[in-house]
Parts: sequence; C-alpha cells; structure tokens
Amino acid sequence: NMTNAVNALSGEYIAPMLMQAPFRHVLAASIREAKAVFSASGVEPRAAVPKDAILLRWFATLLCAPQPIFMALVGRKLKGRGQGHTSMAQDLLAHRVPTEID
Repeated sequence: NMTNAVNALSGEYIAPMLMQAPFRHVLAASIREAKAVFSASGVEPRAAVPKDAILLRWFATLLCAPQPIFMALVGRKLKGRGQGHTSMAQDLLAHRVPTEID
C-alpha cells in the first residue's frame, strides 16, 4: 500500500491528507516510481480483482487532478476515513519501531 508511508510521514488522518494536493502529488510520484521499477524488472502489476484494474491504471493521474475533479470522483469514498490512519502511521504514533520507514 503506497499510502502507508505518505500517511505516516504526513501526520494527518487519511481523508484530510488526500484532500491536500501536495500529499496527493507525493503519493502519485511514489506510485509512478513503483510502476517504473516493476516495468524495468519486466513485471506487470495486475489488479487483485478485475474491477480494480482501471484504478490501478489511472490512480496516480487521478491523484494529480485539480481539487474539484478529485473531490467529485473520490470525495464520497473518503467519508468514514476522516479519523483513520494507515497501519504504519499507527505504529509511529504508538512509538512502535522499527517500521518500514526505518
């Protein structure tokens, strides 16, 4: 999950983090980098379920969309995540180390 490290280092809850373009751009860059590494290694990432294939292909682009477009397409899915942290962020907040960042 590429969101883990960005969320852990942001100090934000998941939904507020994703409502801020700079955090979305960092996440998009990490996704693009991972895709480039896969491609250079001859590995083609595949969605675990067919309905996620379009998300796998376009998520980094969507993250860089202007705020109104991003919110129109994703905003509803962020409801319920407002006070949530990724597992890595929870580990950092609880001072459980080492983490994947270390």
